[in-house]
Amino acid sequence: MQRRVFVFILAMLCSASFSAQAQTPPASTPDLRLEAFVSGVWEPGQVYVTLRQPDGRMLIGGRFGRADGGIARSALLRLNRDGSIDTGFAPLLAGLSTVNVYSLAVHGGAIYVGGFFETVNGVTMRSIVRLRMDGSIEPGWNSPFSSAAANQVQSIAVTTSGVYVGGDINEQDRYGLARLATASGALDPAWIAQTQFGVTGTPNGGNRGEVTAMIADADDLIVAGQFGQVAGVARTGIARISQGAPVSVRAFDAQVSGRVDALQASGTQLYIGGNFFRSNPAINYLNRIDAVSGAVDAGWAPNTTGSVDALRLIGDRLYVGGSFTNQPPGGARLLRIATSGNGAIDGTFNPGANNTVLTLADTCRGNLLAGGTFTQMSGLARNAFAAFPVPQIDCIFHGDFEVQ
Repeated sequence: MQRRVFVFILAMLCSASFSAQAQTPPASTPDLRLEAFVSGVWEPGQVYVTLRQPDGRMLIGGRFGRADGGIARSALLRLNRDGSIDTGFAPLLAGLSTVNVYSLAVHGGAIYVGGFFETVNGVTMRSIVRLRMDGSIEPGWNSPFSSAAANQVQSIAVTTSGVYVGGDINEQDRYGLARLATASGALDPAWIAQTQFGVTGTPNGGNRGEVTAMIADADDLIVAGQFGQVAGVARTGIARISQGAPVSVRAFDAQVSGRVDALQASGTQLYIGGNFFRSNPAINYLNRIDAVSGAVDAGWAPNTTGSVDALRLIGDRLYVGGSFTNQPPGGARLLRIATSGNGAIDGTFNPGANNTVLTLADTCRGNLLAGGTFTQMSGLARNAFAAFPVPQIDCIFHGDFEVQ
């Protein structure tokens, strides 16, 4: 089971009124012109994950082999704070077929990279690697996975207790989730939180679930993806579990049906996005819930017309990316929504992506960064990556620390 990237090609806008609505153009820089070499030709690349380092530089992962017309980068690159490509950071990821980077984390001065690959800098390193800030492999680190095809890492959370990885995991008796030793990458034998699609039967490699998003909250993890059970307890799409062993599944229950792919925490609130449905109250694709109980905020009810893949909270505005093609107000595949009131869609922000937005990040200096499978924004060419000036809270950077 590989990570499913849903591609929707925009043949026409949803209505005449939508066509007439002013679109929000992307910033002129950075324009990375990402490309992937497929079947002997260069074609537009794809971006699956973006992450701001504490020093303000931006990590970008996906499926691409070059940027800016010829700068070689294998599925991972880093931007300087001014948006230029970091020429000193060029780890070489390779595979037997396609190389994809799906997940990133920065912790303790190290970069954790997860995805679908076989080697890094010429060393066998399947699906996850710990890098130094210069792109070299951390000495003593080894991937625990015997197969890249059976272990595609789609989410990472690093805490003082270990490196938690989620995805399409099928290694020994780990299905969907595993904990690795921070220094070595070895599987932790004490921490087992098996996921599976159904809610009955014993988890196994054939019915394993997938964990596509994960965040640490206090001593717990909030994990999301496509599953019906975690650690023997029925939970659909999202669950709250302990970081400690043996794994405890908390009472938290969002009562959704389907797949959850995006998480954004804000104090005691949690925004969740995906391809899921609720019956009571009927708020689909995008919800705001209590981070401890999972109870839905019924008064906050934005309406997207399709699945949500990315969330980014900047001040009192929530940016939402996905495959939806909303009628006005709002834009196709990228929206700005008020966190106050009932969650009104901001009709003045309308980037008009021609394909799916899969990841969102912010520079902390006035730019929203969007990545995905699109090739255009507001009719302008942007291969998988675009920036937008947005109202933003400034950050203060000092060394390895960031204060917002």
